[in-house]
Amino acid sequence: MQLATKVLATPPKALAARRGAQKEMPQRRKVLSVTVPADTEALPPKKGRRIARVVVFDYTEGKASGLLVDAASAEVLAEEPIRGRPQASEEEKQDAIKIIRKDPELDRLLQANAILEGGFIVDGPRGAPPKHRFLQMQLLTPDRLHLQRTITVDLTAGTIANSKAGE
Repeated sequence: MQLATKVLATPPKALAARRGAQKEMPQRRKVLSVTVPADTEALPPKKGRRIARVVVFDYTEGKASGLLVDAASAEVLAEEPIRGRPQASEEEKQDAIKIIRKDPELDRLLQANAILEGGFIVDGPRGAPPKHRFLQMQLLTPDRLHLQRTITVDLTAGTIANSKAGE
């Protein structure tokens, strides 16, 4: 994950371009995925150079970017916005579980051997901030036969946005 740390230390081009125009806002970004394809059509690898595709989500802007990065130096070679919502990273799923465990009722169900499944990125509930990133999980009975709750976590705010009883 050294590459991910280096990439996050580099400010995105869009933010860097605006720095002179407005006060600098604190930035919160996460690397969602890193892949090193055998060959990349967008940018042919130079001799001995490995190019990685990195997907980064900027929680401040509410947008994802796809980066082509030199795997050795972490130099960003190309950046383009990603339409839609990239799937959740394992780190985001773990963040959601930590947020869910902070709720006393949900933590009690988990301590009673309920099972958390899912981890899909979804639209937020009605009235939720449109730039926020939401992850949905299902809380199942220990035998996985019944849905106890559907939980939507606001990853941007670090809160539970919605928790509905199941069957």
